[in-house]
Amino acid sequence: MDTSSKTMTAFLVERAFGGVTNGKAEDKLGIRGSNTTEVYFENTPVPVENVLGEVGDGFKIAVNILNSGRFSMGSAVAGTMRFNRQFVT
Repeated sequence: MDTSSKTMTAFLVERAFGGVTNGKAEDKLGIRGSNTTEVYFENTPVPVENVLGEVGDGFKIAVNILNSGRFSMGSAVAGTMRFNRQFVT
């Protein structure tokens, strides 16, 4: 089996697990409702029940999450435009 495309695994951790730190918040344009930072893991235990999907399917899970966000964002913008149309006509 070719494992070159199965090198990322999605998982959930809590700071209480230990070994989880983050970098400085990025200074970004646009969406500022949430911080964007690097996350560092150093000897952080990840319980088996905290693995999302299958081991090695992390990239596929990440892309699916991004696609859902794009769809939601487009829907929200279309609804906002439709609502605001009443103020310009």
